[in-house]
Amino acid sequence: MSFQTIELANDQVLVKGTDVLGVTGQTVLDGSFWAAHKRESARESAKAEYDKAIEQFYAPLVAAAEAAKRAVEVDVDPLLHLVVDEGSEGSPERERRVIVLDDDSVILRALEQGATDRLVWVNDRLVLTKSPAQPVSRVVTLEDAADEGSATPAE
Repeated sequence: MSFQTIELANDQVLVKGTDVLGVTGQTVLDGSFWAAHKRESARESAKAEYDKAIEQFYAPLVAAAEAAKRAVEVDVDPLLHLVVDEGSEGSPERERRVIVLDDDSVILRALEQGATDRLVWVNDRLVLTKSPAQPVSRVVTLEDAADEGSATPAE
């Protein structure tokens, strides 16, 4: 199995190749959703790197401020005061975010991540098999199934 992608204009992607069943085909996928997701991921990564650089840049100043604060702190007997609220430092909690990919984006993601063993051609359309991909031991056509007295193809 092998697949080749060629980026086309307007976020379209031509996919050509041979699947795990030995079927060769080609199709054009709409890559706009996948491209937008990748741009957003790249932006988030760049933002995280920027935040890390800012944190590293100011780390000596923060350490010096904390040292200065410790130098002037006075020990207080814990029995003489009651802490009602410790307060909170840091960023607020972030909720889990899930993006549902469209069919074409799923195929493009599988290609990028090397999951080509899960891609098969069906009527010149590339589709993803169920996970985990089950090995195909025998392909049965509808004609073969009818000959065997079955109404549907065997798996």
